[in-house]
Parts: sequence; C-alpha cells; structure tokens
Amino acid sequence: MVKLSEPKSKDKLMNFIFLKNILSISVISLLFINSSIGDMKRISFKAQNGDLRDYVVFEPENYDSSKPWPIILFLHGAGERGEDGWKPTQVGIGKILKSNPQLYPALVIMPQLRENEGWCVGRGLDIAVLALQDANKRYTIDPHRIYLTGISMGAYGTWELSSRFPSFFAAAIPIAAGKYPDEYTENLIHLPIWAHHSSEDEVCPVDATREMVKRIKDLGGLKVLYSELNGFIHKETWDPVYENPEVLNWLLSQVNSCQ
Repeated sequence: MVKLSEPKSKDKLMNFIFLKNILSISVISLLFINSSIGDMKRISFKAQNGDLRDYVVFEPENYDSSKPWPIILFLHGAGERGEDGWKPTQVGIGKILKSNPQLYPALVIMPQLRENEGWCVGRGLDIAVLALQDANKRYTIDPHRIYLTGISMGAYGTWELSSRFPSFFAAAIPIAAGKYPDEYTENLIHLPIWAHHSSEDEVCPVDATREMVKRIKDLGGLKVLYSELNGFIHKETWDPVYENPEVLNWLLSQVNSCQ
C-alpha cells in the first residue's frame, strides 16, 4: 500500500494530514470494468459520499501481478473534462499509448474531471489521489516508482500536487503550463522534475515555467530540468515529449527513497 511521508515543514502539516486522510478514505469499487479498448480499461469507482468517478488504466502487455510495477498518474487538460471516461486518452500520453504501447513498460492511470472542475481547486486533487488509491487495490504498484505528469491544466495540477506532497512521487513531468513560485516551491528542491514548455505557447505563458524552474534552482534544487521547445503552439507541445524515449527512460529511472 502506498504511504505518505510527513513534510519536514511544520506549517505543511495540515496539508499532509488532508492528503493522508484522502488516502485512508474507503473507496468502494464497483467490481466491474465498464469497457475496454485494446490495453486500456475504463474503471468506475465510488467514494464514500457515493460520488461515481472514472479513470482509464493502461496495462502493459506483459503485466504480471506477482511483481511490483511502476505507475504513471496522468492529469489531462481542460478540454478532456466530462463524464465519458475516455476523453483523457485522446490526447497526451493516452494518444501515444494507443499508437506505440510498447514504449511504456508501466501502468498508466488517467482519471477524468467533470466540467468546471480543476486539478488545483475543489475536488480535483482528491480525485487524482482516489483514482491512484483504487488502482493500488487492483494492481501491484511499486511504491518507490509512482510518477506524475500532466498537460496544460493538468500541468498546473502536476506542479500543485508535487509541490504539496513531493515525497509521494519519484518524479514529475509538467508540460505546457507553469505555476508561479509560492510558499510550496521550496518543497520541490529534492524532487526530480523535467518541465517542458514551448516558447510560442499562446495559451499558457511560458514565463511561469521559467520562473518556477529558476526559483527551484535558486533555492538549491539540483534535480530540476527544463526543455523549452521552439516552433510549437500550445496543443502541439506534449506529443513530442511523450513519444521521446529519452524522456521516458529518464522518468522510469527515478526511484523514490522516501516511501
């Protein structure tokens, strides 16, 4: 079972307790898979309040439950919100998994938010963690190799979730959205991060990512990488990243010693 490590800063204690409680909430799985496409399965689960939610899981062809597997939590963008369950698989990491599934020797889960929800506000972070908890009940997950990534709105969520609970993840890849430095930025100095953004992004200002990376480095962070792409508009940014073997090899080589 994945566990959380307590943040070192005392003023982060309430946030730690919040997420720890989220992970301890009893999630009532529906015990059936709604539908499947190839190596992807849509799974529904209920939280204690009866709220029915969905996520899609990608299973590698050689998945073997007798050994622990790395898992990637993918946070979609604003355009993939809804209640169908499948929209998050149409862009970003899901699109690459469909065209080249052999590239990813890991479990991948893709939860879906509803309209008007965001990963940084309301129940967004809760849903991400609850989906991960439900997957942990169904699959054999390596607690030392839990990875986080997201695109656009999901990149905001990646910065937010990783900065609040850095000891929970082995590495993070935010793409095409930045979060301006705040009181949680110092928590990222020991987390391996590879941020990607296009200099020609017309939707999410590239300056936010530049400033966040600079701030982490100024605080002493030595594990943050930044690649600034040229010649790509916003929605063209993530495909070159997710289909790049160098990026994936870097991600899966990171191991979390805090768990």
